[in-house]
Parts: sequence; C-alpha cells; structure tokens
Amino acid sequence: MPLCRWIGIGIVAAALLLPGCKRQYSQESPEALLDSARQMVLDGNARRLSELVLSQSDGEALVVDRLGRTMGALQRLGTAVNNAFPLEVERIRQQADQAAASGEINSLIGRALTAQGGVARGAPRAVRDQQRMRQGVDGVVRELLADPYGWLERHGDKLQPLRITDDLVALTWQDKPVLGLRLVEQDGKWYFQLPLDLPALRRFLPQNDAEFEIWGELVASIHNVLLDLAIEVEQGKHKSLESVAATAGEYALPTAIMVMIAYGKALEDRGR
Repeated sequence: MPLCRWIGIGIVAAALLLPGCKRQYSQESPEALLDSARQMVLDGNARRLSELVLSQSDGEALVVDRLGRTMGALQRLGTAVNNAFPLEVERIRQQADQAAASGEINSLIGRALTAQGGVARGAPRAVRDQQRMRQGVDGVVRELLADPYGWLERHGDKLQPLRITDDLVALTWQDKPVLGLRLVEQDGKWYFQLPLDLPALRRFLPQNDAEFEIWGELVASIHNVLLDLAIEVEQGKHKSLESVAATAGEYALPTAIMVMIAYGKALEDRGR
C-alpha cells in the first residue's frame, strides 16, 4: 500500500479519536433533547447522558458526572447480562412490552419516571425486616440489570414535552406526568433538570456541596459494583440472572448503608 495512503488512514483514525470529533447530540429544542437522550442509549453512549443534565453547583456537577459514569457501567452490565442470559432477559422484556402495549407501565424505570405504584409499596415494613428488604432489593436489581434501558429504547418515543413557559417544559408519558423531571433552556440549549426542589422530598435531598459529595460517594460505590459485576458476567462467573442480582445486593448494601448513615448525620447538622 502506498505510503500516502497509510498516512491518510492514520490521519482519519486520529481525527476520529480526538475529543472534538465525538458525535454531537442536538439540544436545540425540548423534542431534540428527548431524541438525543434516546439516541445516546441506542448508540451505546449512556455514559454521555450526563451531558444533557444541567448542574446548578459544583457539588451537583460532581454527582451528575458520576451518574453518567454509573449509567455507562450499567449499560455495559446490561449488555453482558443479555449476552449471558438471553432467555431470562427476553422474558422480562416481553412482560414490559405487553404492559406498555396495554397502556400500563411494568418496567422499573417506567414506573419510577411516572411515579406509578409497585416500586416502593410496603417499603417501611420491608425496611424493618432485613430479609424482606434484601428480597426486595434483589427483585429490583434483577429487573434493572436484565434490561436497564430497554424501556427507553423501545418506548421512549412516547415521552412528550408539555410546555409550561417559554423556557420551562415538563414531561409526560401517555398523558402521565413524569416525576419531577423538567426540561429547561440555558444559553440556547435545552437540558434536563434534576427534581431537587420537590416539596415532599426537599428536606431529604442535598442542598449544599458537602451533602452532594456524600451522594457522590454513594453513586461512585454503585458504579464500582456495576463495573465489577459486568466483568464477572463477561468472565462467566455467574450462572443465572438471579446470581447476578443477589451478588449486586451483597456488594452494594454495606457501602450504601454506611454512606446513608453519613448522610443522615449531615441532615442532622443542617437542622442545627
């Protein structure tokens, strides 16, 4: 092959690796923002979803960035689980699709977004019973790991913007309001805004950088769990989705409990 052709190939390859050459996703309108979020998932770029979220402070930016990393790790784990246990994953997908076709929301992410029942029903009693709590966590994790973004991939087009003001938009899914999530415009671009000012939750959500840092530690620990699990599944160390879900609970709960104890202390200090 002529030298000039090799040089040309090298230039093209280098250009593709430059940060400025990564795929751009439009944020020019609420509709474009929704399309971009869905396309990121379809492209395998869930890690970049954090680029579409508006941060109001350094602490919030830290959490948002780590959430992006975590969503990327979750996507990798979802791919590994799908490759390892395709029949189990397909069964969960079919259940979610059948529910969606009838206007119901049977997926964990869908229910959480639209504040539908089934995610936290009976939670206080379950929290008092460690065994029931663990069973509940395993069930949630099993569904999440089996098809983390499937609902968004296949039914995300049913998410619709509902304009409130010129620069503020709410979301609906089949006329059901999406919990707290808003779209806002800043400097000509549209972003998702985290629901940190919901009246019912405000006292429990972070309000300063120190509290955001604690949440950042929690998100980082979840990221590490997901990444470790992805590697284990890719290496064939799990024989079923049930095993992956149970291991996720074993890995995540101790750290999560310690972090939430620290956050509880921070909330007490805030009230003083």
